[in-house]
Amino acid sequence: MISPIFKDLRLGVLSAGNFMIGTSMFVIGGLLNQLAEAFQVSIAKAGYLIAAFALTSVVAAPLFATLSARFDRRKLLTLMLLICALANGLAYFAQTYEQLLATRLVAAISSAVFTPQAAAVLGLLVTPAQRTQATSAIMLGWSLAAVLGVPLGVWVGAHFGWRTTMGLIGLSSLVVAAALWLILPRGLHVPRINLQSWMRVLRTPALLLL
Repeated sequence: MISPIFKDLRLGVLSAGNFMIGTSMFVIGGLLNQLAEAFQVSIAKAGYLIAAFALTSVVAAPLFATLSARFDRRKLLTLMLLICALANGLAYFAQTYEQLLATRLVAAISSAVFTPQAAAVLGLLVTPAQRTQATSAIMLGWSLAAVLGVPLGVWVGAHFGWRTTMGLIGLSSLVVAAALWLILPRGLHVPRINLQSWMRVLRTPALLLL
């Protein structure tokens, strides 16, 4: 029997958002050969698209978590999916490697912000007892991105070109953004994060060990 929490539309749209964010992040790895050929660069240079995405995410996650502390999470999460749509839409039209690289940096911002903030907002949507299941429900989107979204994106790229893959990700992100805006309640504000909060996190023994 399916747990009622997996039938919650609010969690469903958050999971769908993670699916789009995850697919946008991972699919480049499956398209590297096409991209290297299209822009006449080496596979190693094409791989910088992945490295740049990862490095930007590392910087953007704590930065935007702090800067966006006052934002209604409904607005913030919708905005991140719109940025994901924009980044992939611009990738569709990229004419140079540098232009494509720039779109990956923009896409990385949406990835760095959406997933942690989707998890943070769960405390406002479900009871503490439901938090673990709710987290599993929204993170299912990432798993599906890896096992379904990426292979599908690579298949589309192989048959219709990598631009079609990026365009479809952009359009699908727009649809999910609209659904999230309509389904999530207004006024979702999480506790603010400031410098003192980050210092407490950085002094956590387990994190220091890692």
